[in-house]
Amino acid sequence: MISREIRRNSYKHAGYQSMRADCEAERRRARPQVGKISADPVLQARLLPDLKFGRSPRAIAGRLGAEAKEG
Repeated sequence: MISREIRRNSYKHAGYQSMRADCEAERRRARPQVGKISADPVLQARLLPDLKFGRSPRAIAGRLGAEAKEG
């Protein structure tokens, strides 16, 4: 995959330039994306208090999984 990176971000007279490659990669992925939590107000209301309370995302996921099995 390194060869693909070099081939994609090499220029005739300048060769491979890491800073320019990084900027181009950022530009390519800069498209509007909505996260799952932002898109679902019910999920957001359920998760944000747990996060503010200091629970880890892994603990929250385990708790939600256990609740889903129960109900």
